[in-house]
Amino acid sequence: MIFAALASLLALMLIGLLMIDLICYAFPLAIGLAAGQWADAAGLGLAFSIGIGLGAAMLTMILARIAIGLARSPFELAAIGLLFAIPAALAGYHASLGLWTLFAQADYSAHILASFAAIGFGALAWTRLPHIGGARPT
Repeated sequence: MIFAALASLLALMLIGLLMIDLICYAFPLAIGLAAGQWADAAGLGLAFSIGIGLGAAMLTMILARIAIGLARSPFELAAIGLLFAIPAALAGYHASLGLWTLFAQADYSAHILASFAAIGFGALAWTRLPHIGGARPT
């Protein structure tokens, strides 16, 4: 049990280092995957579904950059931040829970660790969000 906890924490930290630069893209990835799955379910073909998914993800990022640039109040930035932090938190939760189950059986301690990871990844996406749209004038 101790080995599983230490190995899972070490693996989570290493994957966390890889996810630091990519965590802000969980929301556009989710939008792109949903659009691609919709296109595939509609019978539009694999190539067209991939194109629609990539286009939807890129459009989401473009709209997010515009929204961050146009946001004037802290409430607008908070709403945009939540759009990016919630998928990042879900991704962090499932990544840490998956890592835990590689080493040990998932029990209450796995969900506690995954919950802390979700908070951490959500906070990381929240703090990195202003860097997506470039520098904001003060």
